[in-house]
Amino acid sequence: MVFISGPGGNPGFRGVEPWAEREGVLLVTINKSRNGPTEPILVSQKAVIAAAEARLRLHPCLRFAMGMSGAAQASWYLIGNRPQQSAGLLMMGQSGFNEAVPAKHVAVVYLHGEKEPNLPFIDERYGFLQRQGNPLVRRVVPGGHVDGSAKDRMELLDWMLQRQRVAHPGLSPAERQAALKALTAKVEALAGLAAAERAATATGLLELPPVAADATLRGKVLAAWRSGALEAAQAVGDVPARCRALLRLSGDARLAGGPEAAVVQKALTELRKDAATKSEFDAWTAWMQDAPQVAQARSDSAKKKLREVIDALVKRWPDSAAAAAAQEALR
Repeated sequence: MVFISGPGGNPGFRGVEPWAEREGVLLVTINKSRNGPTEPILVSQKAVIAAAEARLRLHPCLRFAMGMSGAAQASWYLIGNRPQQSAGLLMMGQSGFNEAVPAKHVAVVYLHGEKEPNLPFIDERYGFLQRQGNPLVRRVVPGGHVDGSAKDRMELLDWMLQRQRVAHPGLSPAERQAALKALTAKVEALAGLAAAERAATATGLLELPPVAADATLRGKVLAAWRSGALEAAQAVGDVPARCRALLRLSGDARLAGGPEAAVVQKALTELRKDAATKSEFDAWTAWMQDAPQVAQARSDSAKKKLREVIDALVKRWPDSAAAAAAQEALR
């Protein structure tokens, strides 16, 4: 179940209905919760949860919440005040306060614009939750105080759901066994997916604890990711765009150990001969010189200096694979 709040009340389902229907997830809106004093928000949450529990068959611990801006803070309260029942929280354009902090088993996802005004607070809260040990994902989209697209929301909700279906500490042994069986079937089905979908699905599976802990499962998922990512990159028709896709792929650690790595390098060798790709390779060479420094930067002053270097790279080659990789590395 996902509890949805809106800053002005009556939030609607935020476009996530297709995902909910596919996964068998109930969507419940807290219509009277809106920006303002905290107490009425908490009263509305209690009333809606009580009504849902009285009328519906709810899972005892796979409960999620989502909201934008002030409604994200309301969702933070809902999850933080119910640690044993809670599994995940989608925070859009908000950081979360010091009180009612989610328990460390709760998955927390931040979705916000690259120019989000609350960014310093999100940075601080993300770091706190990271140190606490919460499963975390952060997605940055174009814009300021925005909540991304329905596709973003569905993908991030799905990441939380799939993880908690196999990892939540409140699951029964029978539920864990059933989840593992379903996960194994999903891994076996990867080969039948189209390239881009195969790579995307494998990316999500690689982050699940049972996959990380089982060498055989992880090997199968990695192989599916490598083949899917390579096929998708090779299928790009535009030459500079294909070069960008292959360069990004060449810098991905997941490619190491598979035969696809040699295929990528061979393709890049051929593309280097094309005049249309010169700027892509120039930008990538510059990024490869800066990347080790980004990985090692710890202090605020070091990060600030690297930000200046990377801003210059992005300004010179704004649409390059290097620019995308550099911006992602500093997030």
